[in-house]
Amino acid sequence: MIRVLVLVLSQSTSVFAEEDSCTISADAVAPQLDTKKLPKGAKVVSSEKKDRTSREVLRFADGLEATVQVGGCAHLGISLEVRSKAAVSPRLTPVQGIALIKKVFAKLPLKAQPVMQPKLFLDALAALKTTPTTFPVELSCGEFTTCELKLDTDGAEPALIIWYSFAL
Repeated sequence: MIRVLVLVLSQSTSVFAEEDSCTISADAVAPQLDTKKLPKGAKVVSSEKKDRTSREVLRFADGLEATVQVGGCAHLGISLEVRSKAAVSPRLTPVQGIALIKKVFAKLPLKAQPVMQPKLFLDALAALKTTPTTFPVELSCGEFTTCELKLDTDGAEPALIIWYSFAL
């Protein structure tokens, strides 16, 4: 199950919509991947924008899929979901999950000024005081009310998800 998460475009003054009850304007939500800088053998297999949500799926040459999703209404947030038959299983440990997320962030071809800020997540992972032993791994991402790394085993294929969200 993909959770619809939300995000804020801090660089944009057009984020705040006055026409309805949503805080984020539909025009403020944009794709995050730079399709001109894809790693060798990688391709965007899905890219869709619906209302206030943008969702892109990037498949790497080794079969790993990374889904970047941004959007929302009264909450702001962002998510990266990783699926891989070889790397993500119900037996994945938090330590293995952290290593995998770091690897994916290093390969993710983001646009010049993306809303997704890998540094925010990487700093939160580096700041963990103890080695996590169970999912979800609660992270400190500054002002965000929810920030975590979790293993979702509810779907047909397990997914490792790192996300943050906060209410406006």
